[in-house]
Amino acid sequence: MKGVPYLGASAACIATAEASLGVEFPKLLKRMWLTYNLVELQRGHWRVFPVFDQANPRKTSNDIAYENTKGRRLMPDGILGIAESMSGSGNRLVLRIVSGMAEEPVLLFEYRSGKLSKWKGGLGDFVAEAERSAKIVTRLASRDSHEA
Repeated sequence: MKGVPYLGASAACIATAEASLGVEFPKLLKRMWLTYNLVELQRGHWRVFPVFDQANPRKTSNDIAYENTKGRRLMPDGILGIAESMSGSGNRLVLRIVSGMAEEPVLLFEYRSGKLSKWKGGLGDFVAEAERSAKIVTRLASRDSHEA
């Protein structure tokens, strides 16, 4: 379709993020980024960290590698931040890292207390939101290209 943007990250961008962090991401997280790289979860108002994409550096600058290295807030070792609250609380959704693999379940890291607890959702929610967002953007881009 002419005029429809590529919305996902490439497998190469995902592999670069994994290599820079020394962590293998879960399949569902990779699927989300391949579908749509700028996901915001409506439930709970979370901004999921994208993977850095040189083709879109401005929108992907606060990527998962940056947020877990230079931008990392006080979080315990052995966890990977995957999303941050848009409320300004500093809370993050995280995954435990076990033997170099980031694993479910998704946990809520409460910034002020340092407490970790199981989040009510899962990575399937991330994929569903990525698919929903990609459909909306594709529909709008398609409509706009037909009107031009």
